[in-house]
Amino acid sequence: MSNLKEYLSSQNSIEQKDFFEIIRNYVNGSDTSENRQSLYEILTNLEFLDAKLSILDVAQLIEDYRLVLESKLSFSDSQRQVLDLISKAISQLSNVLEYDKNQLPGQLLGKLSNLDKSAFEPFLEQIKDWDDYPWLKPLKVNILSPKDSLIRTLAGGNYFQAMAISQDGTFAVTTGYGDGLIKQWDLKTGKLLKTLEIQETYKKLRELLIDLSSRRDYTEENVKSITEEEMIKKITFAVIAISPDGNWLATGSSFSERLYSHNASSESIYSRTASIEPEDTIFELWNLEEEKSVLCFGAGFKDRINSIALSYNAKYAVIGNVYGFSLVDIDGLLNNYQYLNDAWINIRSDMEASGYVGSELEGINAVAISDDNHWMFAGNNKFIKIWDLYKGRLHLIIPLESIDISGIHFIKFNANYQLIFSSIHSVLYQISLENQLKENLLNRIEIEKLSQSLEKIFNDHDLYLPYKYGHGHKYRYIRNESNIFQLDFYPRSAFNFYEFFIKFIYNLVRNVTYFILKRRVLPIKKLATKTPDNVILRDITPDGKLSISPSNDGGIELWNL
Repeated sequence: MSNLKEYLSSQNSIEQKDFFEIIRNYVNGSDTSENRQSLYEILTNLEFLDAKLSILDVAQLIEDYRLVLESKLSFSDSQRQVLDLISKAISQLSNVLEYDKNQLPGQLLGKLSNLDKSAFEPFLEQIKDWDDYPWLKPLKVNILSPKDSLIRTLAGGNYFQAMAISQDGTFAVTTGYGDGLIKQWDLKTGKLLKTLEIQETYKKLRELLIDLSSRRDYTEENVKSITEEEMIKKITFAVIAISPDGNWLATGSSFSERLYSHNASSESIYSRTASIEPEDTIFELWNLEEEKSVLCFGAGFKDRINSIALSYNAKYAVIGNVYGFSLVDIDGLLNNYQYLNDAWINIRSDMEASGYVGSELEGINAVAISDDNHWMFAGNNKFIKIWDLYKGRLHLIIPLESIDISGIHFIKFNANYQLIFSSIHSVLYQISLENQLKENLLNRIEIEKLSQSLEKIFNDHDLYLPYKYGHGHKYRYIRNESNIFQLDFYPRSAFNFYEFFIKFIYNLVRNVTYFILKRRVLPIKKLATKTPDNVILRDITPDGKLSISPSNDGGIELWNL
């Protein structure tokens, strides 16, 4: 045991805390060369760092460096650089130190060895001579250094199913595996701020299973006998979203493993009485400040939720799933807490449902809403569609044919009219929408080309009668290769085909014209990032400056893009 730790071990907790206030006392003192040198020597003293880490925690050690670096003390450029890089090194390995504090010397030596040794030589020599306890000395260094873009790692040892970062980059929220918990993390200090216990989703799912029991091969009693532990363990939450103001968050439950009901007297595997597959997905809205769930409803049957976006103050929510997307008027629902039989909710009752239901064969991978609640974005590997929420109609279709992606992971829109989206392989792309969010997108010459486009479509494709539909017939127009529209028509009877055909052609031309007017090929820029190729970007801030990703060792990695 070092002399300092031996001394501190003889002190009570209050005396220990008072001792470690020495950093704050120096920061609040006068800006003299003596004070600056004392501070520098303390924060480059491995014995002090090890003692504070062992008695307190890594977050308080990082806080010492933050206080000093953000102070107005006039350190030399060389001293400030050394303190900054030591601070970044400790922040990067904070998840490791939370698990094993004795890794401090080995990890610091690995992260600092490849830097300018002239500035770090005294500190590195302290580490090499450290013998207070056994530690692994790295012989060959191949880890991220403080000069890399990794800002810090937090929540060490925790493995998360979903994570999201706040718009201002100050906090993140996560869902775990089979624990039924939502956690909020301070990205500056690494501290756990809040833990929310999921309950309403499980209750709603149980209600839906009971409602369906009469049409399934299980009974209401089977559903009631499913234990709470079984629900928490099996139901997954792969999607989570934060509102732009940071006051609201939403979760989306996904398909889970089969649930098993049990005899009341036993929970062993041999007491299972029914196997139940939960096929409903659940949307739940939370007020972060009040730490409570405020709305919960079924978001679809067999519709796996791929993404969720909340508007400012959670006025609206967009839910993207395997069949399309839906826009939910949260304001209207909060006043009438209710179960929704139909998740396709319109902004106003006088708007047609077709204006807000996106039916896409490939599904919707990512959604977003602008801060002013004016624009909604929905995309997959084929296109990104932009909806004008003020007018209640589709505004623009941006095809993604020029880039080879198998899906979109997330979409962000910022105040500079930049649309940033990520492929599922964590490659970032940017589309400038400046001058694109206006009323008239096409000029007169482009409009005159519509007739030529329609003529080509009619020449290249046929109308055909594929099959009977009920007592009538269904006509379908084969979609062109751009895959941007489809029109089905269902006549009420098998008679008056000519009348139905004329109406069908009228609707076809109207819809084709509508979609061609909305289609716009825009330049797509691939963004260069500072993160290693193997990093999986789970979420980024709309300005494209910060991102979070899961750590291989468990935890959250915060990156400077």
